[in-house]
Amino acid sequence: MTVSIPNEIVLEILGHLVELFGFKELFHVRYTCKQWNSLIHVIINDQISQKYNNGWSVEVRAHDLRIMHYAEMNAGSPTYNDKKRAIYFTEMNLAIPRNLFVDFLIFQMVWMGDCKLHFEKITLNIQELQNKVASKQSPLNIKDQRQQKIKYHKVKSRYGKIFFKIDEKERNVRIVKWKMNARYVLCHLDMMNPEFLIDLYT
Repeated sequence: MTVSIPNEIVLEILGHLVELFGFKELFHVRYTCKQWNSLIHVIINDQISQKYNNGWSVEVRAHDLRIMHYAEMNAGSPTYNDKKRAIYFTEMNLAIPRNLFVDFLIFQMVWMGDCKLHFEKITLNIQELQNKVASKQSPLNIKDQRQQKIKYHKVKSRYGKIFFKIDEKERNVRIVKWKMNARYVLCHLDMMNPEFLIDLYT
C-alpha cells in the first residue's frame, strides 16, 4: 500500500535538506517520486526569496579602441522556472547607450552577499548587432511584465542567455531578460556556505 505524505511535510523535509546539504541535494532527491519532484520548485523559489532575493546586479564593461568603460546596474530579483531548469531575471530594464566607437559589451551577473560572487560573462559584439539592424533581421517575440509582446534579440554563452531589444530612437541597447542554468547558479550559491564546499560537485 502506498502511503501519501502531506505536501506540507514534504516541503519541511526538503527545506531541511537544503539547510543541511545545500541546493545540490535537491537535484538528487527530485527523482524519489512525482510528489517530491513537483515540490522542488516551491522550495527553490522560497529559498531564493528568503536568502537571495536582493543584491543582484549586472556589471557592464564597454571596450573601445582606447579605454574600457565600466558600469553596474540593478538586476532585480530572480525566479526559478522548473520546466526550463533555469533562473530568470525578468524585472530588468537596463539601457546601455550605443556608442559607434565601442567594439563590444561584456555583461556579468553578480550577487553581493557576504562576499562578491561573479557568474559567467556574456559578450555582445557591437558590429554583429549593427549588422542585425542594417539587415533588418527579424527579432523574436517575448512578453514583458504587463504581458505585452516586445521584439528582442538574444546572445548566449555556455550557462546563460540575455534577451535585449535595440531602441533606434533612443540609440541604446536595452536588456529585458536574463536566463541562467539553474544548477550552475544554485551550486555557486552553495559555495557561499563553507559547509558545502567539501563535496559541492560530488
